[in-house]
Amino acid sequence: RTTFFSSIQFAPSDDFSATLNILDSKMDVNNTNSNFLLMNPGAGADLTYVGSNAVKGTGGSDVRWNHINRISKTDTNSIHLDVDFATDSFSMNVELGTTAAEGGTLNETSWEYGGQGDYNFDLTGSTPTVNAGVDGTDPSKFNGGWIWGGNKPTTDDESYGQVDFDVPVELGAFTAVKFGVKYRDQKRTQDRNAYSWHWGVATDGTSPDYMTQILSSQCNTLAKCDLAVGSDSVGADVVNGDITQQLTHNSAQMIELGLGPNASYAVHKNLGEIFEVVEKKTSYYVQGDFSGDDYRGNIGIRVARTDQDSSGYLFSSDSAGLLTVKNPGENANLTPTTLEWVTESRSYTEILPNFNLSYDLAEDQIVRLSAARTMARPNFFDISPIT
Repeated sequence: RTTFFSSIQFAPSDDFSATLNILDSKMDVNNTNSNFLLMNPGAGADLTYVGSNAVKGTGGSDVRWNHINRISKTDTNSIHLDVDFATDSFSMNVELGTTAAEGGTLNETSWEYGGQGDYNFDLTGSTPTVNAGVDGTDPSKFNGGWIWGGNKPTTDDESYGQVDFDVPVELGAFTAVKFGVKYRDQKRTQDRNAYSWHWGVATDGTSPDYMTQILSSQCNTLAKCDLAVGSDSVGADVVNGDITQQLTHNSAQMIELGLGPNASYAVHKNLGEIFEVVEKKTSYYVQGDFSGDDYRGNIGIRVARTDQDSSGYLFSSDSAGLLTVKNPGENANLTPTTLEWVTESRSYTEILPNFNLSYDLAEDQIVRLSAARTMARPNFFDISPIT
């Protein structure tokens, strides 16, 4: 992570001050993980169930390694200006700012290799026992299966501003009137692409496609192509059995073969996961502060208006929700017969009163009363059109 932060202050008098804060932060978060899977026990397996969950069993043979490799990063920056100004008759605060962020999973290539075991498991004890029936540290025991991946970049941008006034008054019990306005304009986007290595062009002259070349010929087991780089173990307090001994995959080599300059694959827009949401929020408030010999408090009201636009693709199902945007040429493009960028909009206004009172019953006893109407907005994924 690399972060730059600067704060510049200007205060020429007791009545005026301004602070400018600038932040820029970048973080690389490339990550890998592996799943050692016992799959598809089959009709001949002997399983014990609790409800709909198998908690004990023998007789399965389908054992697989899934190795996930993601290239990810985040880039965030913000600028915030805070100004205070005071006179004998009022004080004022002004805040202006922008924030921008982008990142997410920029590339992913994930590989599955399968082997033949004779697994059994017992999850009923305090520590599970799982035996795969195949040496999980021996890469030659696992044959090529398939490769999947893609990317999911996101952005989040916001501009905002607010002005608040505090005016001293002498109106009966009221000692001050406070009022202000705040505006926020935020946009969040998500893109999504799926990669197809079985659409890629083979370079060996014999394989029908690039994925077959890698998984069936060039790197047909995890022992080939430098795909495995040693082993690791799982603590006995986590699980018992032979799955505690596991191989370690070579993430850099999988990324090179899957995403490097010699890799060949198609890219398709995954239309159902692409969206843009814009939300504009405007709030006004007024509040009166009051006090007396034994009490103090405030009463006010806030008016909050929200304008939302949610956009995404409307598409037919004849291309499985995919739109080909990069094609090595082995297959015809996937293109839905119906494809339209659609925006749905809504606006609503909430009126939010509030009241706070503190009363001194005695020198060491205070009664406090508070009543308010509040609101919460749905998060952006809840109002996005993703399916």
